[in-house]
Amino acid sequence: MKSFIQSQDGKYRGTRIVHWFFIILTGFFALSAWAFASPIGAPPDGDFHMASIWCAQGDRLGMCKVEKVKDSTQVELQTPRTFSRYQNPYGHFCYVGNSGASAGCTNVVDETSATELIASGRIFPLDRISTPFYDLSSRFSSRNIESSAFKIRIVNVLFFLAITSLLLMAFKKYRVVAALALLVGLGPWGSFLISSIHPSAWTITLLPLFLVALFVAIKEKSTMLRVFAALAALSIWFIAQDVRYDSRYFMIIALFAAIAWG
Repeated sequence: MKSFIQSQDGKYRGTRIVHWFFIILTGFFALSAWAFASPIGAPPDGDFHMASIWCAQGDRLGMCKVEKVKDSTQVELQTPRTFSRYQNPYGHFCYVGNSGASAGCTNVVDETSATELIASGRIFPLDRISTPFYDLSSRFSSRNIESSAFKIRIVNVLFFLAITSLLLMAFKKYRVVAALALLVGLGPWGSFLISSIHPSAWTITLLPLFLVALFVAIKEKSTMLRVFAALAALSIWFIAQDVRYDSRYFMIIALFAAIAWG
């Protein structure tokens, strides 16, 4: 009888692992389809975020040049002409802000626009030239803009799936709460941003984890789990507000929601 129970328990665990794998794989293909569904520069302020990613590591030949603004502590980014939505008739941003053009205009891309550096008009304080999101994304950037863009999008998808898996496995008793927190941000707009080159991809990924981590820290009886959840929430607080400045306002709302709910 004992061996039979152990055998059934092993089968149940094996089935559960297969289910988890299937869910993660399905999520990967679904979000990856979103990653290939829109042209480069489609997310809001795409030219700004592309320039920030390409310059996150400073000067790079054919990719970025950081120019110090005269008599100032600020710098201006010089980036490929294809990132400019105003000086670029043939490039990846040819349709942005032009209601008369479809994204089909990206089929005609001027070869020099990918490496010719021009002033982007993006000016930053010297100590704010990069954030964790831009720095990591820049590791996948290259002179091949299309290939780099899709790599970054897929990395954002994998980041979301990794955080979500951690959330659901670490806080087993709060999977319903976690699922609800994730579904709030996973409408079509959320799926589009997660699978794009936009800091909001990380924001939408981290905020549900922040809410659930707070909830666990308040409700859980296990001291170890409460400490882990509190440290996770604290880490997210510092990371998320560095990724997007306005994230702190959403996290304050999440804090009050967790206290009220808990």
